[in-house]
Order: sequence, then C-alpha cells, then structure tokens
Amino acid sequence: MSPLYREIHDSGIIRAEGNLTSGDAHIAVNFEKILNVGLAGYLNERIRQRNRLKAQIRAGNENWHSTVH
Repeated sequence: MSPLYREIHDSGIIRAEGNLTSGDAHIAVNFEKILNVGLAGYLNERIRQRNRLKAQIRAGNENWHSTVH
C-alpha cells in the first residue's frame, strides 16, 4: 500500500471492513489541491479529464480505463 493510501486508510476514511459498496470513501478530499487551485480550477480539471475520457471512448480506445487518474 502506498504511503498516501496508508494515510487515508489509517484516517478511517477508507476501511477494509464491512460492505465495500456501503459508501465509504466515495469522496476523499485533497484539501491542499483545492486550496491551491480553487474550486473553479478543480472543476475545470475534472471537465478536461471527462472530455479526454469521452474522446477516448468515442475513438474506441479499449484501454481508456488505464488513462483515468
């Protein structure tokens, strides 16, 4: 487990117990990033990422899931 994932796990945001689809960790906020780029900047990043993903799916890229980050 990477140090980042270990930190998130240890914080209790994500747990290995219980039903994995119960809603744990649907959102793990990167506060530092939000403070650096702002909400509008974060939203713009998500829009760009979504548009790249849609273009890859339209182009028939069967490995589109490996490009999502």
